[in-house]
Amino acid sequence: MLCSFCQYQGVIPRTIVKLFDEIYAAPDSTEFTMSVSHFEIYCEKVRDLLNPAQNDLKIRESRGGSEGYTIPDLTEIFCGDVQQVFDVIALGKTHRATSPTLMNAESSRSHSILQIRVTQKVGAGPNTGRVLKGK
Repeated sequence: MLCSFCQYQGVIPRTIVKLFDEIYAAPDSTEFTMSVSHFEIYCEKVRDLLNPAQNDLKIRESRGGSEGYTIPDLTEIFCGDVQQVFDVIALGKTHRATSPTLMNAESSRSHSILQIRVTQKVGAGPNTGRVLKGK
């Protein structure tokens, strides 16, 4: 169930809370890992917001097409709870390309993408050893 604070939040905070609600509700025999990346597309360049020195990354189609796309060398931070994900988002926001406009002093000049990768490993029952991945 979403916390009362989250009812006033946007889709990303609500989604993160819901993901962890589902993880906490899963059987103890099921293992989860979650990693988060945060990047922006600005002036047709991909920039890692968690490591801004990496400012011209390439988007590649993943092998076999199973994950759609991949960005080699993109920083991934493993997170174990909601607050850690929010901390990664806050860190990324500090590195976004912004510039003042007449309407907004901190107007974004880029498209920001938060990428969450969840891996689930089933440890008991008929599906033992089964690994599911989502991005």
